[in-house]
Amino acid sequence: MELVKMTHNYLFLFHEQYAVKKLQQQLQQDNFSSKIIDAPRKISSECELAVSIYFSDDEIYKQYINDNVRAVYKMNSNHFDLFWKNEF
Repeated sequence: MELVKMTHNYLFLFHEQYAVKKLQQQLQQDNFSSKIIDAPRKISSECELAVSIYFSDDEIYKQYINDNVRAVYKMNSNHFDLFWKNEF
C-alpha cells in the first residue's frame, strides 16, 4: 500500500512588492508551482500580494525565507496559522 503525502498551502507575505516575483521565480527554478494572489484581509491589513504554494513537507518553506519575507502562513480551509514572522 502506497502512502499518500499530504500537501499544505503556504502563503508568503512580503515587505516589498518586487520580492513577490523574485520568490515565484526561485520556486519555479526549483520545480514548484506557485501563484501570486491578493493577500487575504484576514492576515493583512495592507493591500498587497502574496505567493501561494503547496509543499508536501512542513520544513521546505524555511529555505525560502529571506529578508523580504514578512510572514509565512499555513492555510487550512479558511483558517490561517502563522508559521513564521519577521520581527523587525
